[in-house]
Amino acid sequence: MAEWSAVEKRAEEELVFAKSTADNGAKRIEQFYPELHSSFGANSFTNTIGSSLIPDLLTSHGVVVDLYDWDSPESLIDVYGVDLECLLALRDENLIKLCANLPPERYKDSFWLFGLLADSRTIFRSIRTPAFISAIDPDLTRRTSERETNLKRYFDSVPPAEIERICQAVWAAHPPKDASSLASVLAVWLERLASFEPEIAAEVSDGFERHLIDRMPKLMRLQHQIVSPHTSALGGKMKIDRSRWAALFGEEGIDAAILKGHVALRKLNEYFSEVQLKLDERDLTNKQEWNNIRSADRKKIIDHLADSREKADLLAVEETLRAGLVAGGDLDPSRKSIIAYIEKLEGEVETLRGIGAGLGLAVSVAFPYLGQALLAGFDIAKGCFTTKQLLGDRIQRVTERVIEKVRVVRVLGKRHK
Repeated sequence: MAEWSAVEKRAEEELVFAKSTADNGAKRIEQFYPELHSSFGANSFTNTIGSSLIPDLLTSHGVVVDLYDWDSPESLIDVYGVDLECLLALRDENLIKLCANLPPERYKDSFWLFGLLADSRTIFRSIRTPAFISAIDPDLTRRTSERETNLKRYFDSVPPAEIERICQAVWAAHPPKDASSLASVLAVWLERLASFEPEIAAEVSDGFERHLIDRMPKLMRLQHQIVSPHTSALGGKMKIDRSRWAALFGEEGIDAAILKGHVALRKLNEYFSEVQLKLDERDLTNKQEWNNIRSADRKKIIDHLADSREKADLLAVEETLRAGLVAGGDLDPSRKSIIAYIEKLEGEVETLRGIGAGLGLAVSVAFPYLGQALLAGFDIAKGCFTTKQLLGDRIQRVTERVIEKVRVVRVLGKRHK
């Protein structure tokens, strides 16, 4: 087991990196997180809020995973649905990036985390992100400290029951539990907002303490819209649960957010895990299940998640299903409605296969163009593409939709399992 001194050494390395990056004139969040970005700026990792890490990985290239000061490794199963051995295997396959999202000293009693924190692959967000914001707003640290002191002084005069009520209204990745942590979270939120949009921040912060409960929803919305793309998404994509999105922004426009992939449809991701890995949410958060899992089964899970061809299929299928569900008005799909939609696609594909066979379309002509792996033997889509030669370019759009349906049926459909 690593010693605390190794964690301190790693944190010092992160401080040196963050300072040198800022000193070199960096003003973009991507420059402070080169591990997450290619040389041309693309970010293939998704940051998610909440649990279900394995289902998230089935429908994301990679996931940023935050570490907090938990008492034991079992907390990983509660929070992310994986045990420590699985987390390490996912990291070693470069499927996840581990991040320390608290100041280093907060981890001093979490002995089991020392090895993870001391590893050179672990990113200290709690060091790099403040360095980024300070680079664009040098006065941030002073303002945040003053704001925290003033809020703490105010909260000291508030009854404990009211403090508890306020804490429950704060949706933070690491929720506050007392007056001190509440003051810290709100000070950071208010002053970071001021770093990016000072005029908007002034409207919220003026007399904030007197109108705290009323202004909290607006502050959280602004955090997500203005600050989170930098501090949470780290320049990439941030997914939040559908219920959280609706609570922040309401139902208006949620269909567009789902289509863009900003909203995580948990039931959809969990269904992928159920079909692909035979693991549902209850399995993933069951400590006994993780204790009893065979080594060979662990390897199969990791290999499946690391398979690039499988991942390409899953990403395309998830996008098709999201679009189809939204088009049908199902903005909060259940397991039952997801299965019903897939069965509908199965029926359509079977009908099209019959039509294609009846027309005697030239499957062999289109076969080399579309590729055997993509269609996996579904002759109808190949045949439809061939008709482009006969009916013109408009048939291509029809063919693409057929291919999407065929892919969904091949990956998730029951009749072809």
